[in-house]
Parts: sequence; C-alpha cells; structure tokens
Amino acid sequence: MGFDLIIGFIINSFTNIGLAFAWFISLPKYVSIGNGWIWLLAAYAGYIVGDHLAKY
Repeated sequence: MGFDLIIGFIINSFTNIGLAFAWFISLPKYVSIGNGWIWLLAAYAGYIVGDHLAKY
C-alpha cells in the first residue's frame, strides 16, 4: 500500500463526507423530513437490503 493510495483514501473520505452533508442540506427542498429517526431507519434498512442482495 503506497503513500499515494493512502492519500487518495483520505481525500475520498472527505469528499464523501462533504457530499453527505450537502445531501442532508438539500433534502428538505424536495421531501418533508419530519422525524430524523425515520430517515435513519430507512437508510439502515437500505443498507441491510443492499448487503443481502450483494451476497447473491
């Protein structure tokens, strides 16, 4: 694992965090957020379904 690969991982991590924050900021423009726990549960359910589907 080279130094450039590690730097690439770090830059990619910050890019993903920035895009995630931008998604949460722009989301209320398109849908009613309501209770944040419901959205957290929906995201986790999507993760579980995607993980299950990826195994097949």
